[in-house]
Amino acid sequence: MRYWYLVICSLAMMVIISCNMDKDELKPAVSQSPSIDYTKTPNKQTIDGKLTLTPIIYPSITNELRKSVTVTSQSVSPTSMVKHPIDYRSFIGLHVPPFPDKNQEKGSTLIDTVTNYGLHLVLSEDEVFMIWFTKSNRVLDILPLPHLGKMDIITTNYCSIDAQEDPEIFTLSTFDQEALRTRFFTNSKIRQAWRANRSSGEIKPISTKGIECSAEGGFDPNGITSQH
Repeated sequence: MRYWYLVICSLAMMVIISCNMDKDELKPAVSQSPSIDYTKTPNKQTIDGKLTLTPIIYPSITNELRKSVTVTSQSVSPTSMVKHPIDYRSFIGLHVPPFPDKNQEKGSTLIDTVTNYGLHLVLSEDEVFMIWFTKSNRVLDILPLPHLGKMDIITTNYCSIDAQEDPEIFTLSTFDQEALRTRFFTNSKIRQAWRANRSSGEIKPISTKGIECSAEGGFDPNGITSQH
């Protein structure tokens, strides 16, 4: 009897040990993780006897995020936006006069008295001289002119190309003593030229080759001809 009693006790002990080992294996992996020790983190706090964790904010990462936000806000700052010039072409189709507010007509001429095609010298609100091309006072096209020097004039009506008179041509020409004396611009005095095309209703730049103009016709905003 004693022998069987000892055998039964030994088997019982083995079962108990085996059960305890199974329980240890079934514990959550978090409790056995050696890489994180939550009890030593500086942001721990205890609520109702339970350990809770608050987020850790890393200064280096926060600073980088602030920098990126600052750069983004500067890239859309209103002060960095480019100011666009006035859209003169929005005036095409208008009937003139009257001219739009703050745009002043400084002179006009007809290049075709039969069909009423005309050119108008207009000073815009931002102090830019322009040529407005019209038919029966309806605006067909607008050309902002380059800067006019003190001795520059816009010649119209009396221009020729290869000795053939062409009323559609107008030019930017520069006076010198000879031009003032003869009231005529030889080809070397013609700086730029354009054609007010009656067929297309457009102003297009053209070559100055072969062009000569009389100084008696055109727009003289600086009053050069009246001073000499």
